[in-house]
Amino acid sequence: MGLSDFEQGIVHRADCLFISSRYIDESLADQTSGMDCNHRGGNPGWIRVDDEGKSIVFPDYSGNRFFNTLGNIVADPRIGLLFVDFDTGDCLHVTGTAQIFVGQDSQRLYPHSQRSVQVSLEATILNRRAVPFRLVTRELSPYNPRTTALAPGTMLHDPTAQSANMATLEHITRHAPDVASFRFRTQKGITYTPGQYAVLDFGEFNTVGYRHMAADAPLSLNDDYIRTWTISSAPEKLGKKTEAFELTIKHKAGGRISTLLHEWDLLEGGGGGEGEEKRQLAVPLMSVGGEFVLPTESKKLLFISGGIGATPFIAMLRGLGRQREAEGQGKGEGYDIRWITSATVVEEALPDILKEVLEAAGLQLSVTVFLTRSPPDAASSSSVLSKLSQEITVETGRLDAGRLHNAVSDVLTRQVLLCGPDPFMEAMRRYLSELNVAPENIHSEAFNF
Repeated sequence: MGLSDFEQGIVHRADCLFISSRYIDESLADQTSGMDCNHRGGNPGWIRVDDEGKSIVFPDYSGNRFFNTLGNIVADPRIGLLFVDFDTGDCLHVTGTAQIFVGQDSQRLYPHSQRSVQVSLEATILNRRAVPFRLVTRELSPYNPRTTALAPGTMLHDPTAQSANMATLEHITRHAPDVASFRFRTQKGITYTPGQYAVLDFGEFNTVGYRHMAADAPLSLNDDYIRTWTISSAPEKLGKKTEAFELTIKHKAGGRISTLLHEWDLLEGGGGGEGEEKRQLAVPLMSVGGEFVLPTESKKLLFISGGIGATPFIAMLRGLGRQREAEGQGKGEGYDIRWITSATVVEEALPDILKEVLEAAGLQLSVTVFLTRSPPDAASSSSVLSKLSQEITVETGRLDAGRLHNAVSDVLTRQVLLCGPDPFMEAMRRYLSELNVAPENIHSEAFNF
């Protein structure tokens, strides 16, 4: 037996599980036993199910180091799991046999986990709407590690395997003080579609030792050093293998990996003497994937991006430029795209990249930039963008439903692609709803990596 698709959905959405285990001392005549019920938690997606739905794997994150549950499993591997969907009240009860993996064995099963538990399922019971109350998630624990995105169906990954596809940083282009593009070359060819993401393993830079609590940096406890970013480049030949890709990354204050990358050009040549050997950065490329790509049902599109959420649209426009070169299409044929992008200041709008894609795409495309932070020289700042192309319009202030409709009056006839930080995405969905845009015409990609 295996979990149904519906049951797997409950598991994948869960941010906690309840686990029952027991200890029996067979040497005692009265069969002294101890039953235990504990919980485990993480960001939704932290529990993985195999392709057939017959086994579950979850990491054992840093805790109080009592190991009561793991000790019970060593003595008696039979356990029970309870998953509660607090949105619907559905409860999924699971029984099975557990096995504990430690160290390298755990990392092969669940990347960068010091310990993990695999449960071979034996029986399940689904009780619909069993819980009479509902709960709303206000905030996930800051101690939860970020959920790692892997290729669909991926359960096993050995970061030490010789088959790892190493990606080597070969060039850095700086667009703004806190935004740069990093070009990587892969050991083996990869295939990707513009709009998809890359998953990179920076585990070799993880030097954090054990600490039970870390109020100053809670994520440091369980950070697996695996990062996911949208690929901002397009392959030279669409649909064909390539050995290079580019990531446009914003420096996040306090972010370990974004800081590492943004300072790497300084380490390479910023202060060294002539002839100094450059440091090489090479990390495993775990996978590429994602479904946020150009829709096939329509070529009349509206892109809406907030800040660095512009990267998938940059990749898509670069891809359309490649397609035009390959097929010899003329300007304006096929696609009709309106792009609304919101940025705090001009530099965040990435004017150099905007100019490049507008020139290269060669299609019916217009861009409206909303600058939310008006500098003293606002007119001068706006002119920087306006001079790039007659297809760029600059507005100041924040987007709302009215300004969105004014910028794109035929929004109801377009497929909408939306990407940006969570608060921006929530606001845009609300505005699109106010404008009566059908939910099925809205395609979105979270950008909270």
